[in-house]
Amino acid sequence: MTLSSSPTPTSSLSDYRQLAALIRPTIAHRSAILQAKKSLTPEFPTPAFFNPPSQSVPSQHWPTLDEDSDSDDPEDVREALANVLAITGHPESESVVNCYSLWMIRFLFEPLRGVPTARDNIIQGFARGGEALWGVMLLANIVQQVLGITPYDIDNPPYFATLYSHILQRLETARCYFEPSREMDRCYALGAIEQTFELVTILCKFGTLSDIINVMQHAAPVFRRACPDSPENLVNLPSLLTTIDISLQSYATHDILLAMLTHRPMFFRYDVTYPPHISDASFSTEDGPGLRWLYGVPDWLMVILARMNTLLEDYGSCLDPGVAKGLEEEIRSKRTIVAGGVDPSLSMGRIVVQESWRLAALVYLFMALCGADSKDARVTKVHSKFMKLYTGVEARRIPDSFLVLPMLILGLPAPRKDRKLIRERMLDLMECSRSNTFGNQVVRILDDIWARADERGRAGSAGSSSGVGAREGRGASGGPEGSSGWSGSTGDGNRAAAVVWSDLRLGCLRVTGM
Repeated sequence: MTLSSSPTPTSSLSDYRQLAALIRPTIAHRSAILQAKKSLTPEFPTPAFFNPPSQSVPSQHWPTLDEDSDSDDPEDVREALANVLAITGHPESESVVNCYSLWMIRFLFEPLRGVPTARDNIIQGFARGGEALWGVMLLANIVQQVLGITPYDIDNPPYFATLYSHILQRLETARCYFEPSREMDRCYALGAIEQTFELVTILCKFGTLSDIINVMQHAAPVFRRACPDSPENLVNLPSLLTTIDISLQSYATHDILLAMLTHRPMFFRYDVTYPPHISDASFSTEDGPGLRWLYGVPDWLMVILARMNTLLEDYGSCLDPGVAKGLEEEIRSKRTIVAGGVDPSLSMGRIVVQESWRLAALVYLFMALCGADSKDARVTKVHSKFMKLYTGVEARRIPDSFLVLPMLILGLPAPRKDRKLIRERMLDLMECSRSNTFGNQVVRILDDIWARADERGRAGSAGSSSGVGAREGRGASGGPEGSSGWSGSTGDGNRAAAVVWSDLRLGCLRVTGM
């Protein structure tokens, strides 16, 4: 994909309806589409399949930080899901609960807050049977494979390929079919977008950026039809984040974060005003309405990031200083959420993650919207504060696993002395140590940006104008896995040129093709 093929933000369904009209079925073909809609998946037997791990084959294993503590359940997630076994009364539900628990413990920022969603999914799957149960069992098998519990190729887990193709096929069918009324069509779209939350969440850990963008692009028109807002209006983000439908929350959350982290336009623009019935204070509470429990991004920050993304699309790096000052004050003024009754080491790790997202937002503000480079005093001050947080806690799953995404921003201004530490700690994580994962691509993008900055610095010391080169965001091409950005002596007489915001877009394009 080239830069020109990036999705264009839209506020209504009109563009998608026009596109769909070109391929919308005739009346004669309508019954065939209806049949296809009903048979995206074959009739699955009940009970659905479940493959327990083999005891005779050694399991594959990915290295990870603090393995011993990761195998524990310090917050009793399994116990919180124990009532599922009694409710379903199904002999296979215990294995499913164990798989869901393991995923939540390992990969959710606040797993206990994800329990209601997991509980509902499992219970509904066993109650409804058919495709719903098939989906629950499929996810359980995927967890076993991606965590190396079952003896499959962890780079190509077969069950995951099944889920990926199934959901994309369902979305593709939904893109060219419309129910006659708005309410019926919304219900249909909600069903079609189901399980995209699980798919995108897995892809963020074990897929590539292109995989994630592909799903988001397929789901975009279906997501908009599933939102309760009028097609003529923007989707109201605060209202959406308070909805009970996690697929809608997830789509908007990933849309906003991916735009910030990869310097791409959002798929949609959002109305970020708080309706009268929703208080902005509710987004700063321990049990806030958003998905802080997923990645650790404060709920209040999601609304601010959506606003900043829109401002960047409209004004680039020429934001009005008064608006920028207001955003900075708002970002700095919000409090960090600390859940009560949690192990102190977990609490500290979660504080670091939330504060890191706050600092990433400030770097985003200064470098993207205000046009500062990585050597600007505002940027270096924020980065220094982050490094104090980063080096002040032990390298553990929390916070390190939840710093992979914001590190794409926080790592931009890193001087040479910090790069090696950042790189080594990231590569100690399973989601970063394997090729063809978004986490590994984050490391390679930073490598690429750092290497090009170093090359500009060398060119500048040889007589070239490094200042002009930095502002143009150009430099000698280094391989996406180049090491000159993080290794090399700091006393070799070479100075790295400043990193600018456009380097992020170029780095993403060079490493991921997106």
